[in-house]
Amino acid sequence: MIFLRQAIGCIWGGPAKMTDEVAALLGYEDKAAFNQDQERLEHCVAGALPASRGDWRRVLLAAELAFASYELGGAWDWETVTGINEEAAILVLRAVQSKLWLL
Repeated sequence: MIFLRQAIGCIWGGPAKMTDEVAALLGYEDKAAFNQDQERLEHCVAGALPASRGDWRRVLLAAELAFASYELGGAWDWETVTGINEEAAILVLRAVQSKLWLL
């Protein structure tokens, strides 16, 4: 789950460009609502708080955008910011997608 925590915390808390449109795609009213919920999602991923199916879907989509998108996410800075190289990250992303898809 390090991949997901890095995506939610480091990328969306850093180089990624959260917009109202992206926040709406994630199921939030606007970027301020996402920003307010970001820490809670980090705690959900870490196992410190329970997460709903909707929470996991938000986390997965946010991680996909954070990792893969040069326009919205942090693809340019992924390895520098997270310390996870791209080759390893794509394998982890695929594994996470497989697990979360079943929820």
